[in-house]
Amino acid sequence: LVLCEAPRQQADWAARHPGARRLCAGLAAPWRRAPVRGSYECDEVAALLGPRLGPRLLVLARPDAPPDLTLIDGLLALRPHWRFVIVGQAAPAERSAALAGRCLWLEELAPSLLPALLAACDAGLVAQRACAATEHLWPELLPLAQATGLPVLATPLAELRALPARGGLYLADQAVALALGGDALLERPRAAHPCPSDLAPTETQAAALAEEFARLLQRRQRAPVPP
Repeated sequence: LVLCEAPRQQADWAARHPGARRLCAGLAAPWRRAPVRGSYECDEVAALLGPRLGPRLLVLARPDAPPDLTLIDGLLALRPHWRFVIVGQAAPAERSAALAGRCLWLEELAPSLLPALLAACDAGLVAQRACAATEHLWPELLPLAQATGLPVLATPLAELRALPARGGLYLADQAVALALGGDALLERPRAAHPCPSDLAPTETQAAALAEEFARLLQRRQRAPVPP
């Protein structure tokens, strides 16, 4: 059984394991639902973010794959009114004045606050450069961000290029193109970026997934034990 979201990794597994079945993870409805305004989570996130001074872009980074700060610096030069929220990363000791003044670094964030943080931001950003080192990199927060309707700017990582066409996901490898794409995404209301269908399985799809899982388990239990 393969539970995987990255499309190229799925294809690789299917090629190397012909008997493998891919299970679509989907996202449970509570994760796709906006938090209640005035809730503890919303108040905590509001206190972390401080006053709104411009559009907020949540950097969808991973602890083992920090964002390209040169790219973010370039975006800040082009769009000085944008503000970036970087989660899971400590602020580097040496950084430009723009990165120091217009980026909020949240080294730790309680998972329960993530939906409220997504709701408080205006767009997401995947800021790793597409190269051999990032060929198999998958932004783990991307499905959750898009499931909540957050539009996402991203560099053309190989795994992202392999995704089916999705509204609200804009790929570009240069700061100028990303800035222009961000302008277009931010002009549209958040409701104009619906959750992609593969991230919001219907009850019928969920039931079919459960039945498939049960069939595979029964087949495995009936299989002869190798000597």
